[in-house]
Amino acid sequence: MNDHRYATRKHGSGMMTEFEATLLRQIFKMVLETGKAPSVTVLHKTLKTYRLRIVRTIGKLEEKDRLVRKKETGEIVCVYPLSLVPTEHQVIMEGEKRLFANCALDALSIPHVFNKNAEIISQCHTCKEIITITVKNGEIVSKSHARIYVWSPKQIERPVAAEYSPFMNFFCSEEHIEAWMRENPQLVQKGQSQLLEHVYPSIRERWARYGRMIGTR
Repeated sequence: MNDHRYATRKHGSGMMTEFEATLLRQIFKMVLETGKAPSVTVLHKTLKTYRLRIVRTIGKLEEKDRLVRKKETGEIVCVYPLSLVPTEHQVIMEGEKRLFANCALDALSIPHVFNKNAEIISQCHTCKEIITITVKNGEIVSKSHARIYVWSPKQIERPVAAEYSPFMNFFCSEEHIEAWMRENPQLVQKGQSQLLEHVYPSIRERWARYGRMIGTR
């Protein structure tokens, strides 16, 4: 393939080439089909391009925080917003297997990357009570608790988001997120408590735009 065919696209503060988008789209396709990321060999055979180009492109995508690999093996363990290892944030899309997200914000993102209805199953980080959120046609149509809160960093562009992923969780009430913030004063200045309905529109817009860019919607 001729590299000049692949124009440069901008997403957030990063740049993405057409081939990077193609590679990401293929990785997502295989993750949805098999539950795991494809190897370089499988990508080489599927995309019919040379292996070195695939290896280099995966490296570039990792530099841009589009995916994460194990240092020891090079295995892809995360392709944002999907986690390829189990987490407490589960997403069940229509017609798909159970998926996992890296954090609460990523769980809310997944339906919009793929333009599908989904049920999000997580838990309150304070009391561990199950939290469910149902998304249909891009809207939240039901939720298990009247006032669900999310903690997020004030700056959500990666790699900041990746750094704070363990702290970006759901809470079933204002009381519970405030209790958690009192126990984590070092995070208070770096993040914010937001109602689900307040944080959701920007997540929907941002990740729908991402899905359109890489062709997964």
